[in-house]
Amino acid sequence: MPWAAAHLAALAGLVSALQRSPSSASAREPPGAPLVPKLRLPLRTEGRFIVDRLGERVKWACTNWYGPESISFAFGGLEKRPASEIVGRILDLGFNCVRVPYSLEAHVKNPVIADEFVAANNNLVGSRFLDGFDAGIKALTDAGLMVIIDQHVSRAGYCCHWSQDEGLWYVPGYPEEVWIDSLVNMTRRYKSDPLVVAIDLRNEVHDLHSNPKWGNGLMITWGDGNPKTDWAAAATRAGNRVLQENADLLIVVMALCFGMELRPIRSHPITLDRPHRVVYQTHNYVEYQFWNLIPRDLGLNFGMARFLSASTCLVLASVLYSLLAAWRRRGKPRPSLAVLLISIGLWAFVFGLAFSLVAYAVFHAACTYCKWGASTDFLPWVFVWLAVALGGLLMAGLAWHKAAGAHSSDEALFEMERYALQSDASDEDEDQDQPDLGLKSGRSIRSPSDLWGDRGKG
Repeated sequence: MPWAAAHLAALAGLVSALQRSPSSASAREPPGAPLVPKLRLPLRTEGRFIVDRLGERVKWACTNWYGPESISFAFGGLEKRPASEIVGRILDLGFNCVRVPYSLEAHVKNPVIADEFVAANNNLVGSRFLDGFDAGIKALTDAGLMVIIDQHVSRAGYCCHWSQDEGLWYVPGYPEEVWIDSLVNMTRRYKSDPLVVAIDLRNEVHDLHSNPKWGNGLMITWGDGNPKTDWAAAATRAGNRVLQENADLLIVVMALCFGMELRPIRSHPITLDRPHRVVYQTHNYVEYQFWNLIPRDLGLNFGMARFLSASTCLVLASVLYSLLAAWRRRGKPRPSLAVLLISIGLWAFVFGLAFSLVAYAVFHAACTYCKWGASTDFLPWVFVWLAVALGGLLMAGLAWHKAAGAHSSDEALFEMERYALQSDASDEDEDQDQPDLGLKSGRSIRSPSDLWGDRGKG
């Protein structure tokens, strides 16, 4: 998934963007994003809101300070500016909290940070990962900023391409136990700092598909009980372990599919041992929304895709109207009901089959990013349009069969009438070759005497 190149990238969903404020000491608590004093901590949730100790609503306006999760193991920008200047800039921009990512690799191995990544901070030269991480968090909380510790990836580096095996909370070399132990250790490490207000359990969980070591891949799930894929169950296990260490923290749980799929939470919400602790997190990438996949893959922007779709519908409607108008101008009779049913059925078959294939293509493309959402949004339409196609074909077939049966009956009746007429004509020809015998005079023959007269006696 795309990640902002800037040092301070706004996080959608979890992050609320605020207007810039002047770079002055008096403007470092802009309206709408005030700093939260320690006396108002810890935080908790009430319904859909985050509130402080007094029950007053708290709005997070957060940014990421990237770097500790990368192969540099250091906060970004420390090679250019002192940490205090970067923190001051965060305040000037109107943020009141910072999401701090890290990797399991960095936490477990605690490597030495290369001097080039902390060149503007002499106190960090020669330090290790945890030393630099401590210094960064202290600089943030000393300035009054709230901190969310984000367990971003397992291996140090980029997190979020669908072909990576970083989609689940465990990877080869870093099983679930290591992940949970790391969360607990980080919780314990900063337990004494009340401005460390939350733990983000894992960044952008998603399906695994293209890595050969995973076979055909795994579809991440929510609430189905599968120990390998049920993110809700894993988040519950990890969240409860964290709360055992520090019951005051908020537990931030990422939505499925790179953070873009929140719908399963409605039917299976997470329930932790300590209530009022769960915060759901979502990310929004417009270019990766399902409805933009096909236009993007075709090299079209959304406006052009809409224009082409509308133009195609307009052309089809114009062609149909022209055909009907030409039919009427030629004085053709209105088609029979059977003809109409056959025509409608065949058109339903053609369009149903076409739309079914399109829906399957979109489903297949969407599976690359989120099979749960693709199965929910597009797979049903494959079967709906396929049913329309089969229904249209069945209707056309039945109408054809009925029309053919009626035509056969008409032909049989016509043959019977023609045979009767031919029989009548043959009888008339035979009557002309024989004596009247009373037949042509209109007299009826009731007995042999009527035919032979008195000659029939004696």
